[in-house]
Amino acid sequence: MKKILFLVFLAALGVVALLLQAGYIGPRSAPSPEVQLLLTAARRGNLADVERALAEGADVNAREPSDLETALLRAARMGEVEVVRSLLAAGADPDLGNRFSLTPLHVAARSGAVEVISALISGGARVDVHEGEQGLTPLHDAATELHEEAVRVLLEAGADPNARQTHYASPALGVAVEDSHLEIATLLVQAGADVNADSGFGVPLHRALRLAQDQDPAMVRLLIEAGADLSEKDDEGRTVLEAARELLAQEGGATYIARRSRTLEVLEELAARR
Repeated sequence: MKKILFLVFLAALGVVALLLQAGYIGPRSAPSPEVQLLLTAARRGNLADVERALAEGADVNAREPSDLETALLRAARMGEVEVVRSLLAAGADPDLGNRFSLTPLHVAARSGAVEVISALISGGARVDVHEGEQGLTPLHDAATELHEEAVRVLLEAGADPNARQTHYASPALGVAVEDSHLEIATLLVQAGADVNADSGFGVPLHRALRLAQDQDPAMVRLLIEAGADLSEKDDEGRTVLEAARELLAQEGGATYIARRSRTLEVLEELAARR
């Protein structure tokens, strides 16, 4: 028993050491005046004060003690592209994340700040970095927030369209289908997204079928033309054609019936070409 307790004690010490190293616990000293000026000026987009703080000796990669955010991350979040460029030119690390491993590229992607995204990528930011809460990449963030142009820029920079969240294993295409964003889904498919990858909600084609009751079946057409497997079954053991026929047989208003009928027509037309 004593041996077990001793081993638990050693393990606890190891955890504490890791937390100290990561900055999650332990004493936090207040930033120096020049670092405080840098962090505040970056958040406010005050380029003159940013450059003054750096000239006075502020560490360009200094972090705010409570959230571990750098000046670059704060400027990126606020869309301050000129400040971002100045900090990168001064040697700011574009991949240095905050307490939750959110990098400057993550926060820029979430806000759709395309110029900032481009500046960060030009400054060496990794496009497929995962943040720590859900394991999202910047591409996931841009797709989730429906920032089409941000998605385009990230894909052109080499972002992996099939990268998965580390927690939910969902690729960006699953997000776009779930949000019924045809333009983003098209960009992802053109970039090589796997149209048969399970998104966590099922394969994209079956999700698109369910959602087509509320809209035009364009997403269904996109996925099938991109090679979606028509024999893939849903959690009730139905192929997409079988599921579409069952949906059409269900009761519903005239609009829903018309959409279901149109979706089935599209499915049968495309299936006949296979």
